[in-house]
Amino acid sequence: MGLFGRRPKPRTPQAQKAAIATFWNWWDQNAQPIADSIATGELERFIKPMSARVHAIDPGLSWEFSAGDSSRHQLTITAEGDPQLRRTARQWLREAPPADQTWSFHDLRQASGLNATLQLDEATLVLSEITVTAIPVGSGLNVTVHHPAFAGLSDVMQAQISALALDAALGEEAVELWIGTIEHTPTATAQAIPLGELSEALAEVIAEYMPDGEMAWTMLRGTGPRGLVQVLCLTRLASVQSPDFDQHVAITVPFSDITDEGLAGEAALDELRAFSAHLDEIVEGSGRLVAEETSDGVRILHYYVDSTTPAPEQLQVATRGWRQGAVEITTSLDPSWHEVAAFRS
Repeated sequence: MGLFGRRPKPRTPQAQKAAIATFWNWWDQNAQPIADSIATGELERFIKPMSARVHAIDPGLSWEFSAGDSSRHQLTITAEGDPQLRRTARQWLREAPPADQTWSFHDLRQASGLNATLQLDEATLVLSEITVTAIPVGSGLNVTVHHPAFAGLSDVMQAQISALALDAALGEEAVELWIGTIEHTPTATAQAIPLGELSEALAEVIAEYMPDGEMAWTMLRGTGPRGLVQVLCLTRLASVQSPDFDQHVAITVPFSDITDEGLAGEAALDELRAFSAHLDEIVEGSGRLVAEETSDGVRILHYYVDSTTPAPEQLQVATRGWRQGAVEITTSLDPSWHEVAAFRS
């Protein structure tokens, strides 16, 4: 498991685009020699050239080679959980050649076998010997990772091993989407299970909250400055679901049929549903609605869109036909989906 790290000074979008093209031109000439060097144990000579070309795209990206499922080898270039870089990693992936028997490509670490060994200065750990305690919290899991060797490791090293272990067991996307807190300790609890069984525990959560492969929606109710607040949102709100959708568009829609609680009456509901369905069609493929927030005769539609497309302007134009008051639109770059963080369960 080879992981190569981070440096400062992020690149401009134009520089990233040029560096991605340069990377794939270089890769075309070196893909087979790299595969051969893995077989002969001579990969070391490609590490510096590879790192230089990855970091030319952005110094915050990390890369690794590993065994593939459908191919002999796979190359992963990952943002390491940094929402600011997920879009860059996804752009790199879009330019990748088709997978073949030798190579496949990913921008998120894939679940892998747990027989891998992590060789550290302080210790050697076999992933299959790690145990975890998984506690359901809301619609996700909080996880504590256990291994006796942790007793002799720094807190930073324990955290790094825990993250790598969970990525290996579940895949990076599943970890970012479904796992809440990640803790670590040398001593296992009575509820601890082998790391290899964690995917089964998560499968039960996914079956409940993501039936038929589509994320479920959750209704939340609370009290705000203007009284009752009702929120309908995606059950898991994480930008890893849509790395390209980095711009928040808040559409504030007043309505005239108001209940005593400040919510929408039946007549307003029908029009609001038709309105949001129309907006969904406008941004299909370049954005998505992730939450609806209703209070005191106003509904705020929270969209996330691809900032490189005309989606924000298209939404602006599409809202002009609303007949129950003046619609207001605010936008902000928000690759972390911070604007809807309060709705996360």
